[in-house]
Amino acid sequence: MSKEPYILITADTHAGGSHAQYRDYLDPKYRDQFDEWRGGYKNPSQEHYAEKKMRNWDLDIR
Repeated sequence: MSKEPYILITADTHAGGSHAQYRDYLDPKYRDQFDEWRGGYKNPSQEHYAEKKMRNWDLDIR
């Protein structure tokens, strides 16, 4: 292990990029498969929070 200072960043999936943003980080040989998967992907929770998405930020909704 290095003795140099380092930063550790973790996320609990509440923040992150869109699928399209992550595509650029994929090895190019996997991008066609990714595009095929992404074309048929539907966010399963979209139905549950679509209108509530801003509830933590919008005082009128809260």
